[in-house]
Amino acid sequence: MLVELYVKKMIRRYGRTVRRKARSISSDGSYEYTVAEPVRGMFSQIMPTDEVYYRFGVGLDAQYIGTFLPDTSIEIGDLLELEDDVWFEVVTKAERRTGSRVDFIEVLLRRRE
Repeated sequence: MLVELYVKKMIRRYGRTVRRKARSISSDGSYEYTVAEPVRGMFSQIMPTDEVYYRFGVGLDAQYIGTFLPDTSIEIGDLLELEDDVWFEVVTKAERRTGSRVDFIEVLLRRRE
């Protein structure tokens, strides 16, 4: 509960609202995206020092790390507009937990061409 409260305050104070398009797979196997809706989170650009830090373990093939509250609807494949007309795709999603309760959600975002 304490971690979730801390993250909630951080997102409320330092986070920002971006547009999100949820991905769905149609019956023929192609991807479709919903209409953009607002979602609030906190975003940090991944620096070269982060790449070195995470070299042993999780690979960071992304440009941003996003942090969201546990009740935020975000899935792998969704698109987020972090910059004007520049969309980033969610490539990895991790639910950070204390016991069985999710405290917050972290995602890795890669620029979508």
